[in-house]
Amino acid sequence: MDKFVIRKSGQINIHEDMTTSQIPSTSNTEENSRKRKKSEFIGRRYDENYLKFGFCAFNMGDHNNLVQPQCVVCGELLANESLKPSKLKRHLDTKHPNLKEKPIEYFESLKPNFHKNQKIIKKYSSVSQSALKASFLVSYRIARCLKLYTVGEELILPAAIEMCTEMINEKVANQLKNIPLSDTTVARRISLISNDLKLQLLSRLTGKFSLQLDESTDIANEAILLTYVRYFYNNKIHEDILFSSKLETSTTGKNIFDTLVNFFTNNNVDLKNCISITTDGAAAMTGKHVGLVKLVKDIVPSLKWTHCIIHREALASKKMPKTLTDVLAQIVKIKWVHSMNLYCYTPKYAGYQEKKLRIIKARVSSGNIDNFTNVSEFLEEDSSIKFEDISELVNEHLTNLEQLFNQYFPEDIRVNYEWIEQPFAVDIMTVFKVFQS
Repeated sequence: MDKFVIRKSGQINIHEDMTTSQIPSTSNTEENSRKRKKSEFIGRRYDENYLKFGFCAFNMGDHNNLVQPQCVVCGELLANESLKPSKLKRHLDTKHPNLKEKPIEYFESLKPNFHKNQKIIKKYSSVSQSALKASFLVSYRIARCLKLYTVGEELILPAAIEMCTEMINEKVANQLKNIPLSDTTVARRISLISNDLKLQLLSRLTGKFSLQLDESTDIANEAILLTYVRYFYNNKIHEDILFSSKLETSTTGKNIFDTLVNFFTNNNVDLKNCISITTDGAAAMTGKHVGLVKLVKDIVPSLKWTHCIIHREALASKKMPKTLTDVLAQIVKIKWVHSMNLYCYTPKYAGYQEKKLRIIKARVSSGNIDNFTNVSEFLEEDSSIKFEDISELVNEHLTNLEQLFNQYFPEDIRVNYEWIEQPFAVDIMTVFKVFQS
């Protein structure tokens, strides 16, 4: 048991009813003092007089930038804490007793050759750093090209050595042999690169961003959730793959939501910064009660949802009358639309929805089918079929098409953002109100 000294009057006394656990231990105090002194240690400095013990200063350029004593006779490198005359003298007496009577001039004569050896060591050290960087660069290219890990050791490195031998010289080619490119090394490099890219991406998601999600099944019959993220960084809009995760149980909206939330929670990213989400029309995504969009909106009420429109022809024919669907099922022509920008295409959608579609409906009601060239030509060729026989069917399709437009584009996304297209032609007070809201 530790013994404590009770101070005299005028000082704080230790109460007798204090338990031992409540009284600070002197051993803990001494240990904390030692730790504090150790943390405050900033390293010893080299003195030129240490050369009389046969030691010169050597700095390998580590992050602490500490000088280490190195014997000019045997080249042994000691720790920075050994920069004491007693420890340096002990090394000279025990390792080189025949030199302990030598004057300092003798050790000065050994320094030139020793410094030359130091330069050689640093040279090979820098080469190894370059080889390490080259290993990462080659591994990164292997990953991007989706090649086998063994291609580095079996093809890339031998080919690089042969090219350098032929184009430059054999000395340079021999340096390439120091690049580690075995299959296991390439696998480790790719893993490290992947983790670093992930950390870089997560560090950029401190502001607002939007998500695009889709669930699919791979060749192993496993349900995979693929998530893309779009964000603003360095005055540019970037789009990257955020994560790809296996859905362990089922593909319900709740499980997809849990997978999404777990990723953001584990990586310290605030889901409330999500301002928009894009999905397809599957029930797991757009369900009114337990769909993914509904669950995310419970956390972010201001969230905007956009329906994926890359397959817009399929969406337009989703609620076609059965007669037209049967015809369409026999002759299907798919036109893929790549890199569609919803903001740029919004004027076309709005114009078609508000004006053109209504005009077409009015013309069809009056018996004018000039907007349907194929139908008009078909009726001209086959006089047995009259337009009155199909007018009701066409009107029903146009009505369903108008309802789908209202569902997929409930509002004009350009509202309050006209200043993006023409920043110098809008009212400054209008822009000010938008930023205030």
